[in-house]
Amino acid sequence: MVTWTINRAFLLELKDSNPDYWTTHNRLGEWLSERAADPTSSEQCLAEVVPLIRQVRDELKRQFMLEETYGYLQTPVIHSLTFSTQVEAAYNQHKTLYLLVSEINEAAERAEYQGKLPELLSHFVSELIRLHEQWSEHEKVERLLIFESR
Repeated sequence: MVTWTINRAFLLELKDSNPDYWTTHNRLGEWLSERAADPTSSEQCLAEVVPLIRQVRDELKRQFMLEETYGYLQTPVIHSLTFSTQVEAAYNQHKTLYLLVSEINEAAERAEYQGKLPELLSHFVSELIRLHEQWSEHEKVERLLIFESR
């Protein structure tokens, strides 16, 4: 039987040593807060949205690849099955989040190319809010796994 566990030291180091990842997470949150305060689609907002989505996609890809390579482990040693299930669920969230941001990115680029970005901006804001919430929740889950693996 194979169980999932984390390499606590590596996962913690990966979390703490990638400021671009956290800057991007925070930038997305701030951008969404600005949209909530002023939902009009200004030229600046339209100019920022597609590059921001690309940056989020790229940072998620980079961070998740590192975490999956060095932070998550499948092992034949039987650990707590509950912990193993939680680790596997967190690992699988990477795919879900990356697919979501990739779909948003592709649709936003298409809308920009077709000149439909202004009319679809509220849709992308809603999708990005959903992404940011899931991303934030994922990070909480991973922090809890790191804490519980002591």
